[in-house]
Amino acid sequence: MKKRVFSLMLVFTLLLSCAAGAETTKHERVFAVVSADGAAQTIIDSVRLDNADALDEIIDKTALSDIENVGGHEAFTQDGENLVWQAAGKSITYQGNGNEALFVSPILTVTADGKAATDLTKLNGSVTVTVSYQVNRAAPYLAVSALLLDPETFVNVSADNAVVMEEGSRTFLVGYAVPGADSTIGLPDHFSFTCNCTDATLNDMYTVVTAQPVKALAEEMTAKTADGITLADTLTECLTALRDGKDLPVGDEKVTDVFAAVATLRDGASQLAEGSSALADGAASLCEGATQLQQGLATLTENNDALNQGAAQVFAATLTTVNAQLATAGLDAAGITLPELTAENYALALQGVMDQLNPEALKEQATAAASEKVRAAVEKQKEQVVAGVTQAMQAKVLEGVLAAAGMPMTAEDYEAAIKADKVPSTQAQQIEDAVKTQMATDEVKAQLNAAVEQQIEALVAQNVAAEDVQKQINDAIAPAQTAYDSIAALKAQLDSLNTFVTGIASYTAGVTSASEGATQLTDGSVQLAEGSKQLAEGSAQLNQGVADGIKKIVDTLLPTLTDDVLPALTTWSATADSASALTGYDLAVDGMTQNLVFIIRTDATK
Repeated sequence: MKKRVFSLMLVFTLLLSCAAGAETTKHERVFAVVSADGAAQTIIDSVRLDNADALDEIIDKTALSDIENVGGHEAFTQDGENLVWQAAGKSITYQGNGNEALFVSPILTVTADGKAATDLTKLNGSVTVTVSYQVNRAAPYLAVSALLLDPETFVNVSADNAVVMEEGSRTFLVGYAVPGADSTIGLPDHFSFTCNCTDATLNDMYTVVTAQPVKALAEEMTAKTADGITLADTLTECLTALRDGKDLPVGDEKVTDVFAAVATLRDGASQLAEGSSALADGAASLCEGATQLQQGLATLTENNDALNQGAAQVFAATLTTVNAQLATAGLDAAGITLPELTAENYALALQGVMDQLNPEALKEQATAAASEKVRAAVEKQKEQVVAGVTQAMQAKVLEGVLAAAGMPMTAEDYEAAIKADKVPSTQAQQIEDAVKTQMATDEVKAQLNAAVEQQIEALVAQNVAAEDVQKQINDAIAPAQTAYDSIAALKAQLDSLNTFVTGIASYTAGVTSASEGATQLTDGSVQLAEGSKQLAEGSAQLNQGVADGIKKIVDTLLPTLTDDVLPALTTWSATADSASALTGYDLAVDGMTQNLVFIIRTDATK
């Protein structure tokens, strides 16, 4: 039965620490026999070097004595602490005697009827057995111990941090603890059981101790713990800033955004309270002012009819005077008919007269008439115009013929050459014939006619633009220009007067409308004053409620973070660092992975 229990414990330990990488891993199973007080009697370290890369030679280091290959026949050489194994691609299993203290030593403390028991082979009465673990190398460990209890001599067994199992004629008890862990974490560092004994003997206890599970968990949780500490620090800073009314720290936006929203709510509630209070004061002042405005506009409204009638009478009197002046202005003699002017038709009637007397239109008409007279005079001189144009055309054609004949020169130069007998008569005749031929063509005739018309138009325009003709045109339209300016000035004056009259009407209408609006404003301002007063009271309550709520949140969360969360995370981080720093029982070369398990038998009777 003992062998079966020990085998189960060994398998459990191997499962906890079976991880191996693609490098040489040094697995240590340290088997020890200790007495009830934890003193070691024998320590044997069973080492397995996993040769995952099938190396021919494995370099190792050891502080063990009496090294012996127990897994094969591979040879080794030793130079002090240095070992070199001729592995030939195989894994190596060897053992040696350990000379260092166990990292953890189980200690049995037994009382019978409340007194320390010295003879553990004969226990009687109410017995309490406490198993504690002395930590000799600082680190958190997982310790599991197992005992076999004779159910005939150990009865009414109850345990703390242990499990009691019945198996046939034996009672199997397994206890556990996590020695070496920070006490603030709250993990058990011992276990105990109580029972009633009659001549009972406490058998050997088997204990498995390893830091591998804690180490693996530490490696997995280190980053998360660091993140947790960072988060807790950020939360603490944010809560402190919120409490003290300071700017929020820069950090994780997911966290700071939440507190920023709370701060915005706090500031918004405060601003709302201040604004609503100011609104209530302003609404009261508005109500008072609106009442005064209503009374003043009511007084102005009483004078509206008198203002409108007076303005209408002024406009009517002005139109009477204007009509009398226009009747003697002689417009009928100029063919212009003008109806009696009224406030409704004066603008359209006067604009019609101005359109008839438009100086620019009259000047265009006078200019057109003058152009016709000038054109008739020019037409009488058309033969002279044709002769001149024909002469110029012949000269141009001559120069073209001369250029074609290889005699580039002007018509004047050619005539001079003829007179000087420098041009042979035959050649001169040819040139003359060529000129006559071209002059007789339809193309040249068309150009000649166009040039004649162009010259006539130029002469007409020149004569019309002459100073004497322009003076005649301006003198002809001068009376119309004077009449136009007078009518325009009259219309402008009447427009100004009409604007004044309509402005008075608009003013009085506006006063009436404003008076009505002031009445509504007064009624509304009374309601606004009452509503803003209620708003001010409600926003003040809201502001106080938000402030109280934030204070409650801060007073609740901040102590929890500073007194509980941060210390717990810091403790776990220190525990993880301690577990990660733990090496093997034996020495190892740099970079070699070590896997360590202690298997301890406690001889309770020695």
